[in-house]
Amino acid sequence: ILDEESLDQLELAVTEAASNIMRHAYQGRPGQPIRLVAEAGSDRIVVRIFHHGMVFDPETVRPPAFDGSRDGGFGVYIITRSVDEVHYGRDEQQGNCVYLVKKRKPRQEEEG
Repeated sequence: ILDEESLDQLELAVTEAASNIMRHAYQGRPGQPIRLVAEAGSDRIVVRIFHHGMVFDPETVRPPAFDGSRDGGFGVYIITRSVDEVHYGRDEQQGNCVYLVKKRKPRQEEEG
């Protein structure tokens, strides 16, 4: 099990990724499928989010502006700061995938 802070961070990353899929990959079209697969291992939790919307290239995202000039554009930044690994890929059978990894802290870090 993740500690509460790590779990909150993972939840935030999943929410942001799903929101980005709905808003950008599906361009706001309702009723489009999103499939989430979560796996818990001894050292990490992996969440894969599959969709059939537009392909996303993280290299095309502008850095966030923290000067108040933009209301949006923080999703990718929030995701990368909330989990330990983020990958964007494509599976010919399952479609596009956002792959999120949150590592579990070693026991001594959790208690200290």
